Amino acid sequence: MTDGQVLTLSSPGYPAFYPDNLDYTWVISATGNGSFLLEFHELILMTKRPDLYVDKLTIGVGEDIFDDEVVLEEMNFFPTGTTIMIYVRHIWLRLQSDYKKYRQRGFLVDIERLDVTSKSKSFSWTTEDIFF
Repeated sequence: MTDGQVLTLSSPGYPAFYPDNLDYTWVISATGNGSFLLEFHELILMTKRPDLYVDKLTIGVGEDIFDDEVVLEEMNFFPTGTTIMIYVRHIWLRLQSDYKKYRQRGFLVDIERLDVTSKSKSFSWTTEDIFF
């Protein structure tokens, strides 16, 4: 991605339910110094039973999705409008679902690449914002 570019990602089938037995990964790379701004419009992977929270979206940094040391967050629910700022060149998102029929709509997120030296974008952060 280049500075200022916005990429919209969603779970397969969104806004309908995503499939069972899913293991899908997106790797996003950028040039230059900067950060990624992730704005979640929806993230609902959980069921009504807390003991069945098996489906998850994992966010990590770097190019190796199998390196547990670069996992930033594993989640199954975020309030609408939650924002995450990550200062790296490579990020990845991995959606995993199990074989059970307990699933939801999934997620919709806008990812924007920002030049950290640019003053052209201003932000108003809330307490729900997360920085890595």
